[in-house]
Amino acid sequence: MRGSHFLPALLVLMIGTMPAGAADLGKIERRIAKEPAYQTKSPKYCLLVFGPEAKTRVWLVQDGNVLYVDRNANGDLTEKDKKVTTGKTETDPNSKEIQRSFDAGNITEADGKTKHNGLTVYQFGAHYHVAVSELYGSGRRQGAGRDVHGRLQFTDKPDDAPVIHFNGALSIGLDEEYVFSKGEKPTEFYVFLGTPGLGKGTFAYISYTDVPKDVHPVAEITFPGQNGKDITSRVVLNQRC
Repeated sequence: MRGSHFLPALLVLMIGTMPAGAADLGKIERRIAKEPAYQTKSPKYCLLVFGPEAKTRVWLVQDGNVLYVDRNANGDLTEKDKKVTTGKTETDPNSKEIQRSFDAGNITEADGKTKHNGLTVYQFGAHYHVAVSELYGSGRRQGAGRDVHGRLQFTDKPDDAPVIHFNGALSIGLDEEYVFSKGEKPTEFYVFLGTPGLGKGTFAYISYTDVPKDVHPVAEITFPGQNGKDITSRVVLNQRC
Protein backbone atom coordinates (compact mmCIF):
# COMPACT_ATOMS: atom_id res chain seq x y z
CA MET A 1 0.00 0.00 0.00
CA ARG A 2 2.34 2.71 -1.19
CA GLY A 3 -0.23 5.39 -0.49
CA SER A 4 0.81 5.09 3.14
CA HIS A 5 4.56 5.51 2.58
CA PHE A 6 7.14 8.25 2.96
CA LEU A 7 9.67 8.63 0.16
CA PRO A 8 13.23 9.78 0.99
CA ALA A 9 15.51 11.01 -1.79
CA LEU A 10 18.90 9.84 -0.52
CA LEU A 11 20.78 6.59 -1.06
CA VAL A 12 21.03 4.55 2.13
CA LEU A 13 21.99 1.00 3.08
CA MET A 14 20.18 0.28 6.32
CA ILE A 15 17.37 1.70 8.45
CA GLY A 16 16.90 0.69 12.08
CA THR A 17 13.23 0.02 12.84
CA MET A 18 13.05 -0.68 16.60
CA PRO A 19 11.87 2.41 18.50
CA ALA A 20 13.51 3.31 21.80
CA GLY A 21 11.75 1.72 24.75
CA ALA A 22 9.74 -0.66 22.55
CA ALA A 23 8.00 -3.59 24.23
CA ASP A 24 9.74 -6.96 23.93
CA LEU A 25 7.10 -8.85 21.97
CA GLY A 26 9.06 -12.10 22.24
CA LYS A 27 8.22 -12.21 25.95
CA ILE A 28 4.45 -11.72 25.53
CA GLU A 29 2.32 -14.28 27.40
CA ARG A 30 0.64 -16.58 24.85
CA ARG A 31 -1.71 -18.57 27.04
CA ILE A 32 -5.40 -18.54 26.05
CA ALA A 33 -7.68 -19.04 29.06
CA LYS A 34 -10.59 -20.72 27.24
CA GLU A 35 -11.11 -21.84 23.66
CA PRO A 36 -14.29 -23.08 21.95
CA ALA A 37 -14.73 -26.39 20.16
CA TYR A 38 -13.48 -25.54 16.67
CA GLN A 39 -15.23 -26.87 13.57
CA THR A 40 -12.12 -27.15 11.41
CA LYS A 41 -9.06 -29.30 12.11
CA SER A 42 -6.61 -26.41 11.87
CA PRO A 43 -7.81 -23.06 13.28
CA LYS A 44 -5.46 -20.15 12.57
CA TYR A 45 -4.04 -17.89 15.27
CA CYS A 46 -2.90 -14.26 15.44
CA LEU A 47 -2.19 -12.10 18.50
CA LEU A 48 -2.86 -8.36 18.71
CA VAL A 49 -1.35 -6.23 21.46
CA PHE A 50 -2.28 -2.64 22.28
CA GLY A 51 -0.62 0.33 23.96
CA PRO A 52 3.02 1.46 24.36
CA GLU A 53 3.79 -1.38 26.79
CA ALA A 54 1.67 -3.97 24.91
CA LYS A 55 -0.21 -4.86 28.09
CA THR A 56 -3.52 -5.65 26.35
CA ARG A 57 -3.58 -8.98 24.46
CA VAL A 58 -6.35 -9.72 21.97
CA TRP A 59 -6.40 -13.14 20.33
CA LEU A 60 -7.82 -13.72 16.84
CA VAL A 61 -8.60 -17.30 15.87
CA GLN A 62 -10.03 -18.07 12.44
CA ASP A 63 -12.09 -21.24 12.20
CA GLY A 64 -13.16 -21.41 8.57
CA ASN A 65 -15.97 -18.89 8.06
CA VAL A 66 -15.84 -17.91 11.74
CA LEU A 67 -13.44 -15.56 13.49
CA TYR A 68 -13.14 -15.59 17.29
CA VAL A 69 -12.14 -12.19 18.68
CA ASP A 70 -11.14 -11.68 22.31
CA ARG A 71 -12.56 -8.15 22.16
CA ASN A 72 -12.36 -7.48 25.93
CA ALA A 73 -8.89 -9.06 26.29
CA ASN A 74 -9.81 -11.47 29.09
CA GLY A 75 -8.55 -14.60 27.29
CA ASP A 76 -11.97 -16.30 27.12
CA LEU A 77 -12.92 -17.02 23.49
CA THR A 78 -16.03 -18.98 24.48
CA GLU A 79 -18.07 -15.87 25.36
CA LYS A 80 -20.97 -15.47 22.95
CA ASP A 81 -20.10 -11.97 21.69
CA LYS A 82 -16.66 -13.12 20.51
CA LYS A 83 -17.83 -15.19 17.55
CA VAL A 84 -17.90 -13.28 14.24
CA THR A 85 -19.18 -14.74 10.98
CA THR A 86 -17.61 -13.61 7.72
CA GLY A 87 -19.52 -10.92 5.93
CA LYS A 88 -18.37 -12.03 2.51
CA THR A 89 -16.58 -15.06 1.04
CA GLU A 90 -15.42 -15.27 -2.57
CA THR A 91 -13.02 -17.30 -4.70
CA ASP A 92 -10.61 -15.38 -6.90
CA PRO A 93 -11.27 -16.54 -10.52
CA ASN A 94 -7.58 -16.41 -11.42
CA SER A 95 -5.71 -17.64 -8.34
CA LYS A 96 -8.63 -19.77 -7.04
CA GLU A 97 -7.78 -18.47 -3.56
CA ILE A 98 -10.50 -17.95 -0.97
CA GLN A 99 -11.11 -14.32 -0.02
CA ARG A 100 -12.94 -13.45 3.19
CA SER A 101 -13.60 -10.38 5.29
CA PHE A 102 -14.60 -10.16 8.95
CA ASP A 103 -16.06 -7.07 10.56
CA ALA A 104 -14.74 -7.77 14.05
CA GLY A 105 -16.19 -4.71 15.79
CA ASN A 106 -14.57 -2.73 18.61
CA ILE A 107 -11.82 -3.64 21.07
CA THR A 108 -11.71 -2.71 24.77
CA GLU A 109 -8.34 -2.81 26.48
CA ALA A 110 -7.72 -4.59 29.75
CA ASP A 111 -8.41 -1.40 31.75
CA GLY A 112 -12.07 -1.62 30.66
CA LYS A 113 -12.06 1.99 29.44
CA THR A 114 -9.75 2.38 26.45
CA LYS A 115 -11.60 1.45 23.25
CA HIS A 116 -10.49 1.09 19.63
CA ASN A 117 -13.08 1.11 16.87
CA GLY A 118 -13.53 -0.88 13.69
CA LEU A 119 -11.30 -3.95 13.78
CA THR A 120 -11.39 -5.65 10.36
CA VAL A 121 -9.69 -8.84 9.20
CA TYR A 122 -9.24 -9.67 5.52
CA GLN A 123 -8.09 -13.06 4.21
CA PHE A 124 -6.53 -13.55 0.77
CA GLY A 125 -5.77 -17.25 0.52
CA ALA A 126 -2.95 -17.92 2.99
CA HIS A 127 -2.36 -14.22 3.66
CA TYR A 128 -4.13 -11.67 5.84
CA HIS A 129 -4.55 -7.97 6.48
CA VAL A 130 -5.63 -6.70 9.92
CA ALA A 131 -6.68 -3.08 10.51
CA VAL A 132 -8.20 -0.83 13.17
CA SER A 133 -10.13 2.11 11.72
CA GLU A 134 -9.85 4.40 14.77
CA LEU A 135 -7.33 4.10 17.59
CA TYR A 136 -8.30 5.56 20.95
CA GLY A 137 -7.04 9.07 21.59
CA SER A 138 -5.48 9.54 18.15
CA GLY A 139 -8.30 8.94 15.68
CA ARG A 140 -5.81 7.42 13.27
CA ARG A 141 -6.09 4.15 11.36
CA GLN A 142 -3.43 1.44 11.62
CA GLY A 143 -3.07 -1.79 9.69
CA ALA A 144 -0.66 -4.65 8.97
CA GLY A 145 -0.34 -7.18 6.18
CA ARG A 146 2.95 -6.75 4.31
CA ASP A 147 6.42 -5.47 5.15
CA VAL A 148 10.10 -6.05 4.40
CA HIS A 149 9.92 -9.56 5.94
CA GLY A 150 6.98 -10.77 3.84
CA ARG A 151 3.20 -11.10 4.06
CA LEU A 152 1.13 -11.74 7.15
CA GLN A 153 0.04 -15.34 7.82
CA PHE A 154 -1.91 -16.73 10.76
CA THR A 155 -0.44 -19.93 12.24
CA ASP A 156 -1.66 -23.32 13.48
CA LYS A 157 -0.45 -22.82 17.08
CA PRO A 158 -0.63 -19.91 19.54
CA ASP A 159 3.08 -20.28 20.33
CA ASP A 160 3.96 -19.52 16.70
CA ALA A 161 1.36 -16.81 16.11
CA PRO A 162 2.40 -13.46 14.63
CA VAL A 163 2.10 -10.47 16.96
CA ILE A 164 0.77 -7.13 15.68
CA HIS A 165 1.35 -4.11 17.93
CA PHE A 166 -1.28 -1.36 17.67
CA ASN A 167 -1.05 2.07 19.28
CA GLY A 168 2.59 1.56 20.21
CA ALA A 169 5.72 3.66 19.73
CA LEU A 170 6.22 4.77 16.12
CA SER A 171 9.28 4.06 14.00
CA ILE A 172 10.27 3.67 10.38
CA GLY A 173 10.29 0.39 8.46
CA LEU A 174 11.11 -0.60 4.88
CA ASP A 175 8.24 -1.97 2.79
CA GLU A 176 10.46 -4.44 0.92
CA GLU A 177 14.11 -5.34 0.34
CA TYR A 178 16.17 -3.02 -1.85
CA VAL A 179 19.56 -3.42 -3.53
CA PHE A 180 21.76 -0.32 -3.51
CA SER A 181 24.82 0.27 -5.65
CA LYS A 182 27.52 2.94 -5.69
CA GLY A 183 27.15 5.81 -8.11
CA GLU A 184 25.74 9.28 -8.55
CA LYS A 185 22.24 8.11 -9.42
CA PRO A 186 20.08 8.00 -6.27
CA THR A 187 18.04 4.92 -5.43
CA GLU A 188 14.35 5.47 -4.75
CA PHE A 189 12.83 3.40 -1.99
CA TYR A 190 9.78 3.45 0.26
CA VAL A 191 9.23 3.19 3.98
CA PHE A 192 6.33 2.85 6.39
CA LEU A 193 5.70 4.87 9.52
CA GLY A 194 4.27 2.63 12.22
CA THR A 195 4.96 0.08 14.94
CA PRO A 196 7.06 -3.09 14.48
CA GLY A 197 5.48 -6.45 15.31
CA LEU A 198 6.75 -10.00 15.58
CA GLY A 199 6.67 -12.12 12.42
CA LYS A 200 6.24 -11.54 8.72
CA GLY A 201 3.90 -8.77 7.65
CA THR A 202 3.32 -7.49 11.21
CA PHE A 203 4.62 -3.93 10.84
CA ALA A 204 1.50 -1.89 11.74
CA TYR A 205 1.70 1.20 9.55
CA ILE A 206 -0.31 4.39 9.70
CA SER A 207 -1.38 6.49 6.72
CA TYR A 208 0.55 9.66 5.97
CA THR A 209 -2.80 11.46 5.99
CA ASP A 210 -2.81 10.93 9.78
CA VAL A 211 0.47 12.85 10.11
CA PRO A 212 0.32 16.69 10.12
CA LYS A 213 1.72 18.15 6.91
CA ASP A 214 4.39 20.12 8.76
CA VAL A 215 5.64 17.04 10.68
CA HIS A 216 8.34 14.95 9.00
CA PRO A 217 9.80 11.69 10.32
CA VAL A 218 13.59 11.52 10.51
CA ALA A 219 15.54 8.41 9.55
CA GLU A 220 18.90 7.72 11.19
CA ILE A 221 20.84 5.68 8.67
CA THR A 222 23.97 3.62 9.32
CA PHE A 223 26.08 1.97 6.63
CA PRO A 224 29.61 0.54 6.47
CA GLY A 225 32.41 3.01 5.87
CA GLN A 226 36.08 2.65 5.11
CA ASN A 227 38.55 1.37 7.72
CA GLY A 228 35.77 -0.37 9.63
CA LYS A 229 34.13 2.88 10.73
CA ASP A 230 30.37 3.06 10.23
CA ILE A 231 28.86 6.18 8.74
CA THR A 232 25.63 7.55 10.18
CA SER A 233 23.40 10.07 8.47
CA ARG A 234 20.05 11.67 9.37
CA VAL A 235 17.50 12.14 6.62
CA VAL A 236 14.26 14.12 6.84
CA LEU A 237 11.48 12.18 5.07
CA ASN A 238 9.53 15.08 3.62
CA GLN A 239 8.08 13.48 0.48
CA ARG A 240 4.88 11.46 0.54
CA CYS A 241 3.00 9.31 -1.94
